[in-house]
Amino acid sequence: MRMGLPVDGAVEAMRGMKARGHELIVFTVRGDRPKHVVDWLKFYEIPFDDVTRIKPDASLFIDDKALTFRGWEDLKSLWS
Repeated sequence: MRMGLPVDGAVEAMRGMKARGHELIVFTVRGDRPKHVVDWLKFYEIPFDDVTRIKPDASLFIDDKALTFRGWEDLKSLWS
């Protein structure tokens, strides 16, 4: 599978977070610890603790398609 280059700033950010003691879990829909994702992370020397398809307990998620949920009223424009 072609995954392209890391997003600008991602490698430095991940390295910085790891250096500050954060646990880095890559959440992907591509399967549980898929070899091509692990190989890609290693190729670009991006630190990680795990790769999973199961959303882990976390204090923070960084996601390119995330939408912060604060209440259904805020999201009303999505269905009305």
